Amino acid sequence: MLPADRRYVIYRWLSSDDFLLYTMVPEATVIDATVTDRLEDIAARIPEDAACFHFHLNCTVTRRFPVERAQLVEYLRTRGIAPINERLTDISKTAIQRKCAELGLNTTAVTPDGEANELLIVKSDLNFGGDSEWALSAEERSMLGIAGGSDIIWKPDDYLVVPRGDIESAWWEDPNLICEKYIANRRNRWYRANVYLSQLTVRELVNESQIKKVAASVTVGQWYFDIYNFESSDAVTDYPSSLVRDLIRFIRGFEVDFAAIDIMMNDEGEAFIVDVNSTPSMLSGRREIPGLADYLRKALSAER
Repeated sequence: MLPADRRYVIYRWLSSDDFLLYTMVPEATVIDATVTDRLEDIAARIPEDAACFHFHLNCTVTRRFPVERAQLVEYLRTRGIAPINERLTDISKTAIQRKCAELGLNTTAVTPDGEANELLIVKSDLNFGGDSEWALSAEERSMLGIAGGSDIIWKPDDYLVVPRGDIESAWWEDPNLICEKYIANRRNRWYRANVYLSQLTVRELVNESQIKKVAASVTVGQWYFDIYNFESSDAVTDYPSSLVRDLIRFIRGFEVDFAAIDIMMNDEGEAFIVDVNSTPSMLSGRREIPGLADYLRKALSAER
């Protein structure tokens, strides 16, 4: 059983009170993180009766955040403390599409070869255009294995939707960038999922812009699932069932405990997972998402 009190520890970097997790566990013990934290220093800040430890790091690659992360996870387990998002350590676009391919799911991966007129999207490989990573020092980025950044794209507003034939060769070769198949449909629908352990919400949104943002989208549908029992839930109807099945398969395969996940759909009804955010906001634009925190919080009282 996971507690919704101060025995819940949030190990955070570059997040604030308007992030979803703090609304779910407002009385949690918060430990501010740095890349160079040592195990003994973190251990000294964990309460004696701690029951779970949430890695809440607003950074794309965290397998060495902190540098002694592997030792920290081992220490938590010896104390009987459940680590949350322990294995979700690389949410880069490349890692997401690689895992989709491994799981037999649809992938946006493309190569320079192909139809010149096909629309592709050029993004930063880092989450949210790499915006958070520039709060790290050059030494810290090097320790995490994060490259120096792109001269073209610094934030999501810089993403480019262009025909394959217009993509410069340097963009294909730049390790900071990723070129993907652009997925859209005539109804301008797309999906945002939120997951916390066993609990999953999926929202259907409408946005006519080429680059879809939650803040500029309108919610037209919302569904709630228990990941382990969603097939037998009579209360959930008229949902995109194949999308939800693919999503659950991805959540399990990518070892996601807590995140927001973006899914695009084409006119043939095929779903493509395009983004994972392990430190999601509580807000949709400036509006709080009704009922989201309360529903996800149900996982705190469920058997893990």
